[in-house]
Amino acid sequence: MTARLVVLSLLMPLLMDNNLAAAAATEARRTALVLPVELGGFFLEREQVKREVTLALEDRLRAGQIDVVRGVLSPSESECREFACLSRIADAHSSSLVVAGRLISNQRVKVSYHLRVRVVDRSPGKPVDMREREANCENCTESQARDQLATLMTSVIANEPEPKKTPPREKTPPPVLPPQAPQVQTRERFTPPQRWVLRLSGIAALAVGVGFLAQGFVEVARDGEVVIENGQAFRLDTATTGQPLFFTLGALSTVAGVALSVLGWKSWPVRVAVAPALTGGQLVVGGTF
Repeated sequence: MTARLVVLSLLMPLLMDNNLAAAAATEARRTALVLPVELGGFFLEREQVKREVTLALEDRLRAGQIDVVRGVLSPSESECREFACLSRIADAHSSSLVVAGRLISNQRVKVSYHLRVRVVDRSPGKPVDMREREANCENCTESQARDQLATLMTSVIANEPEPKKTPPREKTPPPVLPPQAPQVQTRERFTPPQRWVLRLSGIAALAVGVGFLAQGFVEVARDGEVVIENGQAFRLDTATTGQPLFFTLGALSTVAGVALSVLGWKSWPVRVAVAPALTGGQLVVGGTF
């Protein structure tokens, strides 16, 4: 009997220490309620996205050694978003944390999302704390926005200071240079390849014109000539048929050939006025061509 009492007296402190350690671990382990994430804007699979984002928040809490309580919220509690309502949920379910997240899609400007997290913190020995933080996820995919919302929730629960927003840099206006006097330059109206095309076309037109004029003189020589055809004799009258036609075509071809040759061989300088001016960082050139 005495031996049993001695053994119990020796084991009692160890048992008490273990119970205290288990109680301390239970007190240190916090619980959390995660409301279904509120979605705004366009989502192709709305209910599936809501489940995935809510599960991502719960997984992030479990990774932080926080027990997530599921299946205790009523339909009206699941729609709660205001701090007063969230605080009542925390009291009703004796939860250390109540998390309400919101994800709004804005596809008018690229693909961006607006994030918001509200947390009611009922840590033991501390007054009830209500915190909120918002952020933007520019040009993000749905998975990136989901991960960033979970990261935002972690920073709100840890009550980390918000990152300071750097003000946008002011754009320095470009220097405005004084206006400069226009510079007059000269250039040829036609490029060398264009001039050769004009020259060859002029030569060809002159050759055709000479041919037509020669045929016109042949028709003059044949005017009044007696021709026998099918046993009948008759006199040619080229003054009203062949001569006008060939002389007209010859004159037109000759004039065209002379004009093309002049354009091809003569120099045709053009005066160009160039006035550079720097306006808004761009070079503006004005001129008369």
